[in-house]
Amino acid sequence: RDIDSVLPLLQKNVEGNFAKMENPPRVAKLDWTTFEQDLAAISQAATGDTTPLAAPFDVVLVTDCIYQEGLVKPLVDTLVAVTQPGSVVLLTMRARFRFQADFLQMLRVWFSGMPLHPEESHLEGLTQVEDLGAWRLKRRANPACDTLAKAGSHAAALEGS
Repeated sequence: RDIDSVLPLLQKNVEGNFAKMENPPRVAKLDWTTFEQDLAAISQAATGDTTPLAAPFDVVLVTDCIYQEGLVKPLVDTLVAVTQPGSVVLLTMRARFRFQADFLQMLRVWFSGMPLHPEESHLEGLTQVEDLGAWRLKRRANPACDTLAKAGSHAAALEGS
């Protein structure tokens, strides 16, 4: 796993880019295959902090995230666990693997949204921009509840006719 080797670099980037902020972003381990334990550890570490770091989060940034088909479901499960209805997920990834379509399909169960179309100035210096995708997704309520609500309204409409 690359998580342990990436965290120090992420921390360095946060310190370099957000040093003047009163409440800068914080870096924490979140392995999609052990997210329950990692979220518990994050929550415990935040005890006594003036701005606790604990799920659910209002905004989650996910970039270049899918390289192994076996991690698609764990990532979706993690995103559901760290968000709540109304939370926003900003997602970017390059089209590299066929199973990325499965990932987007699985997200549609819990999230609605639309592709983003970045301005050309934001893509300056990047290579292969034609295979870069970006989405703004908003977390829905429990899809089972949505299905029941739709079925109930459909039944009520049928009774009224």
